[in-house]
Amino acid sequence: MSIDASTSYPLGLRTTGYTWAKVMGGILTLLLGYILVDAVVLLPVLAVAVAFQGGDFAQHFSDALHSVGGDTHTVAGKVVHYATSPAALLYLNLTIAALIPITMGIYRWIHRLQISRLMSIKPGIRVKFFFVCLGISVVAIAAQFAVAAMLPGDTNGVSGHADPFSWTTVAFIAVILFSTPLQAMGEEYGFRGYLMQAFGSLT
Repeated sequence: MSIDASTSYPLGLRTTGYTWAKVMGGILTLLLGYILVDAVVLLPVLAVAVAFQGGDFAQHFSDALHSVGGDTHTVAGKVVHYATSPAALLYLNLTIAALIPITMGIYRWIHRLQISRLMSIKPGIRVKFFFVCLGISVVAIAAQFAVAAMLPGDTNGVSGHADPFSWTTVAFIAVILFSTPLQAMGEEYGFRGYLMQAFGSLT
């Protein structure tokens, strides 16, 4: 099925074959698919990642599973959650990254639309805009670290001194480089992509 390129993105599912039942079925499939992948498919991944850490497997597995919900830290009066081990961070990233194939499947098999419509009505990725945003983000992150490093003292636990370099550091770097971009994509496809279109098309 086709869609008019002038259609606003939140109404992306309002095609000639649109029905509210399809949209509700897509939302339900998204939730069930996410739970299934999280509980069944990725738990073995977490187990393997924890095994590579060595030490007491049962304790580390339990710690990793609980820290996915996040160790808590107060920043600017707000409670922030973060994973406390590379294994926990990998598991958290991959559970959210799983939204990529799930939403693609829903878009293709339930709504019978081009997967590229998840990215934009155009359809597809706007390449020039992507690289402009990428450049701005690199500058912004570099500025953030530079300012944090110059602060004389930070009650939120951020300092200008690097932690000792270890294999845990290497593992964190590898997980961040290879899985965090997928985690970010999963959020965009799942929440700002499919769910925005689903609720927009329903209302």
